[in-house]
Amino acid sequence: MDKKRLFRDLLDHFQSDFPIQENPFEIIGRTLKYTETEVREGFKKLLDEGFISRVGPVFGTHKVGYSFLAAVKCDPSRVDEVAEMINAFEEVNHNYLRENELNLWFVLTGKDAEALDTVVEEMEKKIGLPVYRFPMVKPFKIDLQVKGAFR
Repeated sequence: MDKKRLFRDLLDHFQSDFPIQENPFEIIGRTLKYTETEVREGFKKLLDEGFISRVGPVFGTHKVGYSFLAAVKCDPSRVDEVAEMINAFEEVNHNYLRENELNLWFVLTGKDAEALDTVVEEMEKKIGLPVYRFPMVKPFKIDLQVKGAFR
């Protein structure tokens, strides 16, 4: 099996329209002419090597649950440590480093505002830093899918 072709096929065809069915990896395999095992291993390798950050849905903001952008002011010497602690919370969608006073940014998603209040309180205790919250003022949809980008 050509791993590069598998990776390209997975990225080209299933960044959108991921099958929401009982066995999506089998369906993807059948569609792309791979085995279910090859598809699972392909996604795992893409995750392990950092080509993708996760396999899962992206929901419309406030359509399902509640979310907001958050940031912390973190000493550069602690960025990796703090990012790892933040990432340990299942409510963290993704995070990124910025060159700013508030330098570690992330998105929190949960069932409602009260549930995320509890998460933020726990997070602040764990990381020893205040978490600043930024409510959505205007939604922007960013489609990162670029057909053929892996070639």
